[in-house]
Amino acid sequence: MRSYSDGTSLLYQIAGSHKKKRKILIINFEDFALSAENLGPSLIEDLISIYKQEVYSEHDFILMLDEVQNVRNWHKCLLPFSFKEYLHAMGIDTLDRLKIRSSKNEILKNLIQYMKWGGFPEVVLSAREESTKEILLTAYAQDVVMRDVALRKNIDNFQFLKWLATYLAQNISSRLTYRKLQNLYSAAFGEKVSTTTIANYLSYFEEAFIFFKVEHIALSEKRKLLKPFKIYIVDTGLRRALYPSPTSDVGRILENIVFLHLKRTCDQVYYYLTEKIEVDFICTRKSETYLINVSYVSKMSDLNPREIKSLLQPDLPDGRRIILTWDLRESIKEGSKTIELIPVYEFLLEAE
Repeated sequence: MRSYSDGTSLLYQIAGSHKKKRKILIINFEDFALSAENLGPSLIEDLISIYKQEVYSEHDFILMLDEVQNVRNWHKCLLPFSFKEYLHAMGIDTLDRLKIRSSKNEILKNLIQYMKWGGFPEVVLSAREESTKEILLTAYAQDVVMRDVALRKNIDNFQFLKWLATYLAQNISSRLTYRKLQNLYSAAFGEKVSTTTIANYLSYFEEAFIFFKVEHIALSEKRKLLKPFKIYIVDTGLRRALYPSPTSDVGRILENIVFLHLKRTCDQVYYYLTEKIEVDFICTRKSETYLINVSYVSKMSDLNPREIKSLLQPDLPDGRRIILTWDLRESIKEGSKTIELIPVYEFLLEAE
């Protein structure tokens, strides 16, 4: 009789609870048949491809990976659930546009939970109690900092690494510079860390798919380097574990979720900044350019005029101008330009 570790047993329990509703593919990377393989992201993609060709051709199935830490650079082909995938896991149909609008309250309620707990499958599918979600996310936070970065990169300044992870999590959706991070750490600990070390450590987080930088859109690398970068995290639940915020930070979190959607669907993602205004995102998707601001509002009277003004700057590229709101839908005409106000949940449920 085969024995399983606690994690594997939990995985099969989760699978058992969902097998009547969804097709499930479980890949165990400690399986003897895979032990001689060169374990990398391409192997995961190949196994999924074979499954879809020979077993189940539809896209609507759950993929569960056991002992995935054995796979080199596995992060490169897996992100946590998108909001659409999250709703699918909750059994909510996202294909019918009319049904989405008629189910607005239910979808917004789920968006609040998604913003709070993120999209890691184990957290979404198995952890019903909030205390269990907290435990899982704390374990993930410890794993990604300790194992995925500190151990793999032989980090010798773990105090700084831990501080950097916490500070970046606290300041998602914010503009940062290496010099600012250097000064803040020096003020907090009385120690100086070089900007080169800061850049290297941040690159380690990027390689591990924990944090992502968004650069200012510029015609040259030199001009780009003169501007701050913005920082985002791979999962808002992970952010909660790294930095348990005393406030809701709903604006930051909503912008982070929009970024993750754009990362999945766009070729490149930038932001735009002058002395007085900022455009949260400028990106291209299928040859179309998007200029996007994110604003947590439900009424026109609550919308900051700067959100509109920034999208009308003459030196911006041509493209679709959008303000993503909580649940406000409107259209604003300014001369030859149109700004669309779109509920963020509708934008997140567009085809990926």
